[in-house]
Amino acid sequence: DLMCERNGYVHKKSKDLTFTAAQNYIIDKDYGVCMMPNGAWIQREMEQYEADDVHLGMMKMPIISSIVEKLSIWNEAKGTTFYTLSDEKKAEYDEKLSAAVKAVDEGKTECEGFTADDMAKIAEARGLLFSWTAGHVGYIPVYSDKKDTARDFLQYMVSDEGLRIFTQATNGCTQPYDFDYLGDETTSAAMNDFMKSIYGIVEESQLFLFEKAKDPLYCFGGVTLSYNWSGITMLQAFTANPNKPYNSADPVSGENYMTAKQFATYRMNLYEGQWTTVTAAAGVTAGGSQ
Repeated sequence: DLMCERNGYVHKKSKDLTFTAAQNYIIDKDYGVCMMPNGAWIQREMEQYEADDVHLGMMKMPIISSIVEKLSIWNEAKGTTFYTLSDEKKAEYDEKLSAAVKAVDEGKTECEGFTADDMAKIAEARGLLFSWTAGHVGYIPVYSDKKDTARDFLQYMVSDEGLRIFTQATNGCTQPYDFDYLGDETTSAAMNDFMKSIYGIVEESQLFLFEKAKDPLYCFGGVTLSYNWSGITMLQAFTANPNKPYNSADPVSGENYMTAKQFATYRMNLYEGQWTTVTAAAGVTAGGSQ
């Protein structure tokens, strides 16, 4: 419902703004925007604002109203779903659910009208955190003549000293390793309130790694990010035959290694060459979506 433009919740310029321009709308209160999907990068991209003018915080994963169908308070006829209820009935369930969510956020395990099992389900849903942490991958290309040095560097990056340097250099960003960022004096000092709000949620949540190439949050109309895009992956490009460098005059086979620049160029050309076909298959037209 929130993403439905007809409901009036989506800003009228959201389709026209670039990502960084849209970020100005969430920071500048005069635009009247209250929520936006975002991440830790916003603090770097919006450095032109004075710290006192920025009042942002990361919110926990919202719980969809239809969770009530799995709770003891659900008392509807078989085959009925939350979204087929009248607006009045939906509001009634939402009011009850909101009270339970508030109790969970306050660390409580009980709420009037809800069983212990209900509260456990709500707490589990509230504690899920969708993450693309799996995308934070370091590669040592097969053709590198500095493999040992590269391996030492990666090991240093995940040491306590390396984690501290990373957090300081990135104004409070963290890496997905077991480290007490808020308890450590160095890393805590490098994190502003916004970054601390992010890390606090991460610490209280259960990470749920999803496959970005198939998740509906990223893939429109059932079209995956690799839809009909035959081609090689980054892993193939960096781990192919170290004695056979890629030649742009030859077809890409996955048997020849590529440099990072060559691979980036290859993927961009692949996407651009089939973009019209893919968007059409997803139901996207020049004026929006069908």
